[in-house]
Amino acid sequence: MPYRRVDLETSQFGVLHSASSASLPAHAAAPDFSSSDPYRVLGLSPQASPDEVRTAYRRLAMRLHPDRNSDDPAAADKFAKIQAAYDALAHPEKAARRAAPGPDRRASPHHPPPPGDDPFADFVNAMFGGGPAGGRDGGDIAAPLRIAMDMAFRGGRASVAVDRVAVCSVCSGTGAASGNSYRCTACSGTGRATTRRTMGSAVFTSVGPCSACRTAPGRPGVAIPPADVCKSCRGIGRVREQASVPVDLPPGVFSGLTLRVPGQGSGPTGDLYVTVDVETPTGWEIRGADVVVHQRIALVDALTGNFHITIHHPAGHNLRVSAADVRAAGVLAPGAVLRVPGEGMPHLGTPARRGNLYIAFDIAFPPHLDPQAAAALRDLLAAPGPSTYETGPHVHHHPSAADKTIVLDKANVLSNDAAAAEVGRSAAGQRSSRPPPTDDGAPGPGSCSVS
Repeated sequence: MPYRRVDLETSQFGVLHSASSASLPAHAAAPDFSSSDPYRVLGLSPQASPDEVRTAYRRLAMRLHPDRNSDDPAAADKFAKIQAAYDALAHPEKAARRAAPGPDRRASPHHPPPPGDDPFADFVNAMFGGGPAGGRDGGDIAAPLRIAMDMAFRGGRASVAVDRVAVCSVCSGTGAASGNSYRCTACSGTGRATTRRTMGSAVFTSVGPCSACRTAPGRPGVAIPPADVCKSCRGIGRVREQASVPVDLPPGVFSGLTLRVPGQGSGPTGDLYVTVDVETPTGWEIRGADVVVHQRIALVDALTGNFHITIHHPAGHNLRVSAADVRAAGVLAPGAVLRVPGEGMPHLGTPARRGNLYIAFDIAFPPHLDPQAAAALRDLLAAPGPSTYETGPHVHHHPSAADKTIVLDKANVLSNDAAAAEVGRSAAGQRSSRPPPTDDGAPGPGSCSVS
């Protein structure tokens, strides 16, 4: 079985592109830079399709781009030739007008290649953000933030680790060690240059990246003298950094909520978008502003109500459900739910409002009963002494948080179906996720902005 050939093209940043032999143009050959035939310049046969022309051009442009071959004087000339060849094949109507005799043979206006025709610039922009101008202002970044339930309840300050692009502190973003700003004189700071090539009787004009702006990758129009290139950022004006960003969380944040932290993204204008993930204790759920606690109890306790529950609340106090309250509610059937009003999560933006806390019981049946025990159970249905259960995160007991003893009436004992219909209803719509930021950087609906 023949090997599958894979071409890997790399730069100082790592792997840029991988192309299998299946994606290479049909009948591909070595490019002939001395030929006047644009197909031969790109290493193609005349039967090559438009997609094959584009693939061959991109592959050669990546390999021959002047920014990657600063020590090879011939690279710029080869790059210009493949630009002209691609222009001739990709825009045949323009090439025909330029090849025609008479006044129309003069160079005609030509638009810059569409995005993607300069793979090296595309890669630099992808690494550092931005568009055709190199993304000098930076961009927004996103980061996850996992917090404990007590932090979600009370709010507070958390730290987010981010990997972002920052202005180089050595050259103040100029790319020059001296701090001076340089404008390329070859292209008048536009970053584009016009190249004319003769192929047979035709004269082709193409507009492509200026080969003189090679000392500041990804910054067209900037030509820094080699002796003055900043060693810290290599003339780019920006560097990658790892930073810890403080984020102030309001009470009532929930999983999926995205907070916008202005000015903490990449570059001077980028923002940081933090998506919250609330970690709950085992057996606990947050549904909107309501909290569901799944509590497993023994069958004898469900029948007799001879137990009490201590709930370690994330606010820092304890809730105690007494045995007398449970007995007053009657026998706890499988799926029974107790509602504790006002002990759920605070509503985001209005922390004085709180959802409810629900205790959902899971009845643990004994795996087996011997005949004597079964007979005694039928006769007595009783148990010695009360059982004790505890649940909730073991957070530091807040000194100002007074413990509470919950007094429940029968109205707060819900069936499983009634609880399923009620839980989460108090915060309907609160959990909607924020869509991606709009083009102007403004947060979408369902997001919060943190100053």
